[in-house]
Amino acid sequence: MCGKLLSCGHHQCERVCHQGKCGVCPLSESRTCPCGKAAFILPCTQDAPTCGDTCSRQLNCGAHICSRPCHRDKCGAVSEHYHSYIVCC
Repeated sequence: MCGKLLSCGHHQCERVCHQGKCGVCPLSESRTCPCGKAAFILPCTQDAPTCGDTCSRQLNCGAHICSRPCHRDKCGAVSEHYHSYIVCC
């Protein structure tokens, strides 16, 4: 195994010993925002941001969708920005 530190500064090259550059960290890839609507190419050390679009994930009741902006916490959970629960039938 090569073992050289990749350009990200956090991971090592796992390729068999080779000549030349090790390449890009394989963990630096396209990831989606929490709601899954937007893709971002990000370094391995950075979480995907929220996109600002409506979440639209299905709530646990199965009858409604989340109307909050893209978010990391559970749909229907209390949020410091909203101070209330999303209530289903």
